[in-house]
Parts: sequence; C-alpha cells; structure tokens
Amino acid sequence: MPPLNRLLPWFLLIQPTLLAQTPAISSVWNEASGEARLSPGVRAIVHVQNIGSNFHTWKVQVGGREAPIVGGFDDDSNYWVVQIPVELTPGPTTVVASAGNVPSQPFAITLEPFAPASYFRG
Repeated sequence: MPPLNRLLPWFLLIQPTLLAQTPAISSVWNEASGEARLSPGVRAIVHVQNIGSNFHTWKVQVGGREAPIVGGFDDDSNYWVVQIPVELTPGPTTVVASAGNVPSQPFAITLEPFAPASYFRG
C-alpha cells in the first residue's frame, strides 16, 4: 500500500462536484391547483431531491430558460416554488434543477396555453 503522503495529492485533485449527489426531480405541479396542468407564467412547485443545503447555488430551468425560485417550504427545502417563464410556448418541454454546477436529469412536462386555477378553496 502506498504511503498516505502519496495518496493525499490525488484526493485534493478530485473536483467537489464529483463528490456531490446529482439532484433529481420527482414531480412538478401547479401551485394554485395542485394539478399537473401548467402554462407559461404559472407558479409551479418542483419537488427536488439530493440538493444539498447551499441554497445560494440552487437554480431551475424550464425549457432552457431560468425559472426564478420565488419561494419554498420552511419545513422542507426539497419543495421549490418557481415562476415558469412567460415567454415559453405551449407544448412539451423539460425542467432541470441544479445545485451548484450539478444538474438533474431533465423532467418532462407539457405546457398548456392556459392553466386556470385558484388559490381560494371554499
């Protein structure tokens, strides 16, 4: 077995992103309705796993455009509220979440022309 001082330099060369877990999106839904119906401009909840705790590095893209993270849940940072960009066109697209420089696999969604919903339930 080689001495530790010969192994240590190799360990220091490993990129931190190689040690990070890959984020994974498990679901995306309309914040107001709780349904999977989404459209440009809608606020959506994205359930992301394996994201780490450095929220300053978290990002979401929908259809290749940045979707601002506008909120979350205090008790569980795996649920992000994002604003789907209004300039996207209806049809099939993907959502990608990233923590640092580590992106998730694309999560397929379909944007509809309209996704009416109400925050008021009565």
